[in-house]
Amino acid sequence: MDESSTTRWFLRLGALSLLVGLGAGVFELMATQAPYTPLHFGVLAAPFSQLRGAAFWLGLFAFVCAGSVLSLSAMAWAAAEGMMAIQVFDPRPGAGWLAIVRLLGQGLVLIAALDVARRLLRRGAQAVPPTPR
Repeated sequence: MDESSTTRWFLRLGALSLLVGLGAGVFELMATQAPYTPLHFGVLAAPFSQLRGAAFWLGLFAFVCAGSVLSLSAMAWAAAEGMMAIQVFDPRPGAGWLAIVRLLGQGLVLIAALDVARRLLRRGAQAVPPTPR
């Protein structure tokens, strides 16, 4: 399996996981509606909440893996060709695309890391009890 098919596989896995998480979030929303509304499902919300959380975490992990594969494959190709893989305007053929692929991979990793940090900070803010005055 080459790097491009591995990256596509991770991106598809990440997108599928995020879609499953989105669907579970919709079902969780429907399960938490008041019983007298037409949008209420007569099921527990906790299993859908667990599925939503796990699917989003797995989707983020898949995007981190895809970004890592993209970045590392671009850097390996650049090393084999004697290029830096960071110069967008380079007269050698393919140097611009190497930089774009490397930056795209690092961007995927950065977006996933920022989302993880956001989730952890939100969880930390909810876990701290207010101090009585």
